[in-house]
Amino acid sequence: MKYSIIDKLAVVIGVFFIGGCIPKIVPLDPYHEMMVVTFQFWAHVFPLVHLGLPAPNAALYRTICGVLELSFGSLLAFGRTPFRRGSAGVLMAITVISIYSMAVLGSTLEFIPAVILALVLLLCIIYGFEDSKKQTKSKNE
Repeated sequence: MKYSIIDKLAVVIGVFFIGGCIPKIVPLDPYHEMMVVTFQFWAHVFPLVHLGLPAPNAALYRTICGVLELSFGSLLAFGRTPFRRGSAGVLMAITVISIYSMAVLGSTLEFIPAVILALVLLLCIIYGFEDSKKQTKSKNE
């Protein structure tokens, strides 16, 4: 089977999100403590407060982000074709919220990798994923 570069890139990004969610959920020192401190700051600048939502509890915010990254990162990396585009959209939304939080808190160079990641996820959404069944049908015909 031939996979496109977007499919291969999606697997790498999905595994990246799976690995990145572990310190948010599992208390492994010192990384978990870094996430606790980071999300305490991020809870104060949560962008959806402007839409009327209450400011989240930092621990709940961290846990929800970790679970969403684990779930949708797994779908992006190993899911079926119809689910991969939607999971890329959810992961891009999480990334954009983190970019906003970092920008409001005054991080200058720290959000550049997140911007690159958001752009790559946008490419995944725009160009989509090729279905392996469609590829085999077109070759046989």
